[in-house]
Amino acid sequence: GLSGEDLLIHNGYTVLVTRSDGSLSGSDREGLYDYDTRILSRHHLSIDGRKPELIAACTDANDRWSAVLRVVLPGGSAAGPRLPEDALEIALARRVGCGLEERITVRNHSMLPVETELAIDLDADFADVQEAGAERRLQGVLDVAWSAAEEALVFAYCVRHQTRELRRGLRVRVVDGCTPACEDKRLRFSLRLPPHGHWSTTLAYGSLVDGRWRDPADGDAEARAEIRARWHRERARVESSPPLVGRAFERAAEDLIGLRNWEMDWEMDEAEDAWVPNAGVPTYTGLFGRDALTSGWQAALLSPQMLRGALAALARTQAEEDSAWRDEQPGKMIHESRRGPLSELEIIPQRAYYGTQTTAALFPLVMT
Repeated sequence: GLSGEDLLIHNGYTVLVTRSDGSLSGSDREGLYDYDTRILSRHHLSIDGRKPELIAACTDANDRWSAVLRVVLPGGSAAGPRLPEDALEIALARRVGCGLEERITVRNHSMLPVETELAIDLDADFADVQEAGAERRLQGVLDVAWSAAEEALVFAYCVRHQTRELRRGLRVRVVDGCTPACEDKRLRFSLRLPPHGHWSTTLAYGSLVDGRWRDPADGDAEARAEIRARWHRERARVESSPPLVGRAFERAAEDLIGLRNWEMDWEMDEAEDAWVPNAGVPTYTGLFGRDALTSGWQAALLSPQMLRGALAALARTQAEEDSAWRDEQPGKMIHESRRGPLSELEIIPQRAYYGTQTTAALFPLVMT
């Protein structure tokens, strides 16, 4: 589970669980996950070796988070010109989806120029979402190197189990701003800020899945926002007096669209008219038969799109083989499908697991 200080944002298969100041220590479930794999386990930002102080943070939407931090400048006095309240402000803005996009802005709130260094310490352990926080976990080979051609820090991970092999990766790329110095797993930016000046950069944290890099730009945030806005305009609404019931309904509706698994849209013929929600975050991303049918059925009055998506996805994944390992027999309907290392390496049978009666029982009921 999550602690009371954890913050969570999510979009499709990408989930970010951080501390309230946006940092990641790799403990418990903290991390950036993509396809049930923790691709970023450590994120520690510092100014001249000092950790910034959190001023305020806000979850702007299910996939967006922003925060303001500060570092007090030393040597201030009432006589000036450096004042006791002089500080550097660090604004963080993050958006998840096909990885993570992070915008960092540093502002000099003083009357004197400042030369300093911003450093980001990173790490990736590529733990399965079901292993995160456990004392023991499956270990693979991790290689970390700076790619000058891509202006990116690349984490390459390979793990084997019996005859199976899995490769995952993290690519931290500078989208705009100056090129950092790279020292092992640390990115270092030299900052020269005039009085009341500012500096900014944008980093893209991409994920390697099935031999292809997923980049935050691939998520097409504008197109997803338009689809979501259209769904908001066209779905059923509730008005009540007093407005408490209507507000609760609206909040639940927005939470449901926030759980939409956009990656599954690619497998639908009519993505805008049929979609599947994740069963829950951070642990249950992917297709879960009982959950998809139940949520689609219960929300049919709101909109039939989840119902259509659940029926289509489950019909497409109906069993065709006989496997005791997966509790699979021809015609059975799927219980869950996961994409983490444990499933991909067949250490657990959840790559496609059919050990359930509820999905098959609910399917004809929902279809009618």
